[in-house]
Amino acid sequence: MLGKGMRFAVGVAAIGSASYLLLQLVMPLLQSLTAWMAAAMLAPFGAAHSEGALVFFKLLSVQVIPLCVGDIEIAVLVGAMLSTEDRPVRSRALGAAEAFLAVMLVNALRIAATMLAWDAWGIAAVELIHTVLFKLVLVVAIVGFYAAWYLGPAILKKGTQRS
Repeated sequence: MLGKGMRFAVGVAAIGSASYLLLQLVMPLLQSLTAWMAAAMLAPFGAAHSEGALVFFKLLSVQVIPLCVGDIEIAVLVGAMLSTEDRPVRSRALGAAEAFLAVMLVNALRIAATMLAWDAWGIAAVELIHTVLFKLVLVVAIVGFYAAWYLGPAILKKGTQRS
């Protein structure tokens, strides 16, 4: 019999892998959605639009490749949330859906921020900003979102008890 920690690890790997494979089936749609969201975030700063997986901002354009969508982050979070045995199934399913939305928003924001930096500081700044934001988003999106989802109810409950 597997212990709780081992069941969690196996669940994250199995459910995360299955989620990743399912996301690949809709990857072109996710790329287009990410591009559209990034263009919408850029619109207040100048002419911006998207066409498929391409984002256009002023004179710049970028292609949203599969890695930019956040499929790995989504898959890991879905695997972790659905494998968290001490939470009700409804809470796990809702958390997985919220994680999907949050990662999509954060990645679109990352793309928009990179394009704004490119417009403001030129191509030399883009590589550093893109690399730092990409790695930061990986950590913050996965660890931060899971921690907020897992610890949030306890923190809120503790805060209401003090009132």
